[in-house]
Amino acid sequence: MPAYAMAEEAAVAEASPYQFDGDWGALVTQLGTRLGAARMLAHNAVLKGWSQSRLELAVPDSFRHMATRDYQEKLKAALTEQFGQPVELVVTIEELGLETPAMQGARHRQEQLAQARLCLENDPVIQQLVRDMGATLMTETIQPLQEL
Repeated sequence: MPAYAMAEEAAVAEASPYQFDGDWGALVTQLGTRLGAARMLAHNAVLKGWSQSRLELAVPDSFRHMATRDYQEKLKAALTEQFGQPVELVVTIEELGLETPAMQGARHRQEQLAQARLCLENDPVIQQLVRDMGATLMTETIQPLQEL
């Protein structure tokens, strides 16, 4: 394909609106630092519904203070930039029984911690040290290695 045709194709791709697939957690991660102060709202919200120009979020009552107009406007600006078109944002206060991105992250960290503790408890060398030398494995001090 000629260079000018590839440049035109790239320009069309950039002008195309973002195609959201409904994965709120992935979108929040993608937005990253662009969220600024609205990051806490995004991380503690659950996606109730969406179309390409409208997102409906629910925030638990414990994070009601994050659902103020200021945070919503900042989140809306980041979403508009990401989607490449104006986005309508509707935020309600309600419990939906679904995991927010923050809850997913906490669950993932707990699963990693449980796995790290289990690996150490089942390690043959550790078991031998406990058995033969009276060592004690202090499981409350075990932390999973955080990858960069």
